[in-house]
Amino acid sequence: MDAHGFNGLLTTVGDLTKWNAALDAKTLGAPFVAAMETQGVLNNGRKIAYALGVYVSEYDRVRQIRHLGETAGYRTSLARYPDKKLSIGVLCNSPSPRAADISNDIADAIMGTYADDSKEADGVAVPEEVLKRFVGTWRDERTRTPVRLAVTNGDLTLNGEPLTNVGENAFTYNDEYSRVEFTADKSGRLTAGRETDENGLVHPFYPAAEWIPTPAELTAFVGNWYSEEAQATFTFTVEGGKAFIANKPVLRLQLQPIYKDHFAAPGYVVWVTRDAMGNIEKLLVGGPRMRGMLFERIGK
Repeated sequence: MDAHGFNGLLTTVGDLTKWNAALDAKTLGAPFVAAMETQGVLNNGRKIAYALGVYVSEYDRVRQIRHLGETAGYRTSLARYPDKKLSIGVLCNSPSPRAADISNDIADAIMGTYADDSKEADGVAVPEEVLKRFVGTWRDERTRTPVRLAVTNGDLTLNGEPLTNVGENAFTYNDEYSRVEFTADKSGRLTAGRETDENGLVHPFYPAAEWIPTPAELTAFVGNWYSEEAQATFTFTVEGGKAFIANKPVLRLQLQPIYKDHFAAPGYVVWVTRDAMGNIEKLLVGGPRMRGMLFERIGK
């Protein structure tokens, strides 16, 4: 790895927990720890979970200070529960099981004996036949990414994450920090949904019909696309009826059609805008930390 400084840290679980012990003991000073754990506040006054390099939240009603990391096949989790004088460090050299899941299992095993008896019930059981009405692909209007709802082993899942029913058309996940709600019309047909994440950000999403483009429709995307912002060009090609984007010499991603004028690739979503005549105007790319990067066609 050629990453240095703020990331690419080489360490051990022992050293990670020594760092947390120093924070618990205020060895570096109480003002330092207080500043580190002060959650950010956006311009609109909304407080978010992220502080200075750590996320501040609750786990089973116990205050949790944690950050996760991953790169090049490695995954990490360092969690601190200051009220319990407990820290858990996890280092993995495999993406599965997740470091966060391992950390949570350890926390459950240690803190289970004095878990808060007032904790709410784990949710209301819902028959699988009822859950199936939510199944399908939805489109996140904020990010354009697909929201895939499925029933897996009797649970409703959102992009693979199990949901817990907490009321009519309402669910939670991510240790109850995130909430998903659905709106239905008078006939009971689901018309919209909204996800509120751990930072209070609302993501509206709507049902999206599956899109299977014809060869002619795919051909309309073919060409070279340039981004002034990124100072980069990629090529959209169609080979054997499948779409690809490529940035020579290293990047070549297959695009999977998801809904009208939208494609998914590993870690990305690609979509276009059209003029009044229905002709493609712009192409945009979004990702986990990027939204709507604009590309313009410069030739076929």
